[in-house]
Amino acid sequence: MAADVTERDLKKMRGSYLITKARALYELAVPIAPQLITWHVMQSDIEALDTNSAAFDAKDPAIKNIKARSTKATADIKAKLDEANIFTKDSLDAMMLPFKLVNPQAYGHYQHARDIIHLAGAHSKKKPTDVTETAK
Repeated sequence: MAADVTERDLKKMRGSYLITKARALYELAVPIAPQLITWHVMQSDIEALDTNSAAFDAKDPAIKNIKARSTKATADIKAKLDEANIFTKDSLDAMMLPFKLVNPQAYGHYQHARDIIHLAGAHSKKKPTDVTETAK
């Protein structure tokens, strides 16, 4: 049962889990290698599983480095978005205040646009269950 894995499963596995699964399969296959010949699994196939999983594991640090750079880039983007939001609050919102008296309709449209941007950026998972809640 521990070896119940399809080729499709292997193709969809994450790298770290794939290495763990390959090592587990190798450890299961070594003691029963003579019985596996019935299913055309040779000793060379079992050894190749160990060798190839070790080679894949050796390449894994390079993959982890790419993931680390991607994570840092994502954090940098978040910082830039936060910076833009602060700029908008401090500068643009302040510049729009005179329009509150001069052109209330334009100021209202601006506030609605800011609310939409704020709500879209928050990705709120709360969904209204009642129509009257959305009207509030």
